[in-house]
Amino acid sequence: MIQQDSRSSSTTGGEGSGREKAGTDDHAEADSKAELPSAGSGTEAPATGGPQTAGGTEAAGGQAGWVVRGSTARTSAPGAAPTPSTTGRNPFLYVVLCAAGIADDVTKLITPALQRTWRVGVIATPRGRECIDAAAIEAQTGYPVRSAWRAPGESRPLPPADAIAVAPATFNTINKWAQGISDTLALGILCEAHGFGIPIAALPYLNSAQAAHPAYAQSLARLRRMGVLLGDYAPHQPGTGGGRVHFRWEQALDLLAPALERR
Repeated sequence: MIQQDSRSSSTTGGEGSGREKAGTDDHAEADSKAELPSAGSGTEAPATGGPQTAGGTEAAGGQAGWVVRGSTARTSAPGAAPTPSTTGRNPFLYVVLCAAGIADDVTKLITPALQRTWRVGVIATPRGRECIDAAAIEAQTGYPVRSAWRAPGESRPLPPADAIAVAPATFNTINKWAQGISDTLALGILCEAHGFGIPIAALPYLNSAQAAHPAYAQSLARLRRMGVLLGDYAPHQPGTGGGRVHFRWEQALDLLAPALERR
């Protein structure tokens, strides 16, 4: 198990893995499999839109309690706005947000995504949620910020994902994700997304001391083999207050555009 990082949020990516307690595998599997279409099927499970109340718990296990649509979204060029899918709705982007000092800048990703006609929903790690103004994000996107599993039988608050942007992707989350650890809703979604072939862009954000750990390079290599598109942020020096001004949030959208074109 990757040890969680205890450094300050401005330079680290530590999320508390014990903040959510897993439930029973049976409930989670029954709750999610009933609506999970095969990738590329072009089907979409009903989902609720508009502002809703966030919160609640969901049984953990083999399923993260989300639905993935076989995407038919297309873009005309890298960075271009996605075109509506065959359902008549614009593609839906999951923004998976981790705990870091720059997390409160997530609107720098949400705003251009909306301008490019994405619909957006935010899934935060438990500690990541503490770094943002969840109410403001919910007002901007029209969807609740999720950080905990739903209760069995509770309706799904987000539509299926056409693509996922992990930003900022912290040291802790990158290593856990690569190892297949699924102890938060955010990690559960990322671990399952690989199996459904959903395009994922991840923008690492960490300091150079963390990046020097051999596990980090191994994790990046595994994620690349999984098809994850990685940003080019250069780790900042420890104790310098982070690299907020150098973090390119919109790079996630630019990375995803050609991936959606190929689907």
